[in-house]
Amino acid sequence: MTSADFLALLPLLVTALSSLLVLLITAFRRNHWLVAVVTSLGLMGALMTLPLASQVTPRQVTPLLLVDAYATFYSGLLLAAGLAVPGLSYGASAHRWGT
Repeated sequence: MTSADFLALLPLLVTALSSLLVLLITAFRRNHWLVAVVTSLGLMGALMTLPLASQVTPRQVTPLLLVDAYATFYSGLLLAAGLAVPGLSYGASAHRWGT
């Protein structure tokens, strides 16, 4: 893989790493506020890497993975929609569990 391939995969890598961090935080310390903040920061970080990924599009990273303009647009759309989830679910989880 070249550096352009990693640049094209950067939003996916940031999302995967932030998901792993959320799982580790949840495993060691159950804090809804901290999980919501880390989730939001991870999704915002992935959104901020989309312009970098769009500089190398279209890019055939693997035989089954093509990163092009449509992929970056829909990734941005899903990341922006996912960014609403921690904000909307934090109030419900804090109210239910009392944290």
